Amino acid sequence: MASHVSTHEPRRSVTPGSPRSAKRIKLDARDVITSSVPSSEASSIKTRSTSASSVPSDSARVNYRNGLHLAPMVRCGTLPTRLLALHYGANLVWGPEIIDRAMMGSTRTEVPLPESARAHGGKLIKFMKNGRSVFETHSIEKSRLIYQIGSSNAQQAVQAALLVQQDVAGIDLNCGCPKDFSTKGGMGAALLSTPDLLCSILEALVEAVDVPVSCKIRLLPTQEDTLALVEKISRTGIACLTVHCRTKDMRDREHALHDRLRDIVELVEARGIPVIANGDCFGAHDVEKIKSITGVSSIMIARGAEANPSCFRSSGLAEPVSEIIPLYLKIALAVDNHFSNTKYCLQCGSLADKHMTPGGSKPTTSKQLSALKQSMSSAKTYADFCKLFDVDEAAARLETVEDILPDLLELEGRRAQSDDRKGLQQIEAILDESATAASSAEVAAA
Repeated sequence: MASHVSTHEPRRSVTPGSPRSAKRIKLDARDVITSSVPSSEASSIKTRSTSASSVPSDSARVNYRNGLHLAPMVRCGTLPTRLLALHYGANLVWGPEIIDRAMMGSTRTEVPLPESARAHGGKLIKFMKNGRSVFETHSIEKSRLIYQIGSSNAQQAVQAALLVQQDVAGIDLNCGCPKDFSTKGGMGAALLSTPDLLCSILEALVEAVDVPVSCKIRLLPTQEDTLALVEKISRTGIACLTVHCRTKDMRDREHALHDRLRDIVELVEARGIPVIANGDCFGAHDVEKIKSITGVSSIMIARGAEANPSCFRSSGLAEPVSEIIPLYLKIALAVDNHFSNTKYCLQCGSLADKHMTPGGSKPTTSKQLSALKQSMSSAKTYADFCKLFDVDEAAARLETVEDILPDLLELEGRRAQSDDRKGLQQIEAILDESATAASSAEVAAA
């Protein structure tokens, strides 16, 4: 299947003949940013051009196809987890759902980094509000980071998206979260019951932002209703659709309904929109089976990545105790991740009794494993964790993401070169198209 790369254009049109809302939300980025971001930064955010022939920026390209992606995860989908997932082979990473109102009014802050990071153009960005960080990202993940919004209001969704669009590859609307904090506000899976509202939010986002827009849904109880909903969604101008193959009322212990996805894939792919499958994929070993059942080209992993973020690599899982946790700690220290979140994420991870002991060479026994889990639970500071897993905390705090994960820096360099070539090809194609049109006009005039 050919690779699908979204080249999101300003004032992007949707499928010909598709219905569009008569009332559009047209917000200039500066309208919502100047109150919360210094004017020098606000002015650097591009507003949308109305020129149909505008060349999309390199950062607006997202390849949703033929990938194994990190799913959006509440609490666990923070920056260290995303970077580690990319290190182990994830193609794209979704951030955790951030409610639109939480982001609105935040201030974009670039955290000072060591000179070695600045030499590579590295930026650690935090969106601060009321003295706390709402969302954190690093420039090294920008080309593969999808920011997920929780919203039940088109205007608020747009305001939140405009604040963050310069630092991400795409915007995703959460239409599948079944948790009360989301559904009680009419967000997440609650949007499945209000399809007109859902589609109006997507249309507003597509109209307003300069990056591709996607959404993540769940199945409705009947296939007929699901296909009707997907038909509407596919006409909003989205670049990708992710389907969690469970209904709103189903829980993780119930098997994902993969057999219902093929009809959806055929309908949406007919419009050139890729579909990503989510549900019961725990690692690279599950990919081909799910693809054969569903017909998708890409799959998203949540619980498997939460347990072991090396699940994306085809060579098998890395050792949590001797490799993953020490690496996670170094990344968390480099990006100044809040300790409570780091502890939570590490405790969600899986420790197998065949893995290495901290700093040792003997396999852990059940007794050692139990003691390790207890020590992790009792840890109160980074120093406690670093001592437990033989990490030099002082040295780790001086390292940068580029130092710790040089593979990501090298990959971004190759991607930038590839994008430069693609950009030139696009410009040439547009010029050729313009020349052909002009020539045809001259012939017609003659």
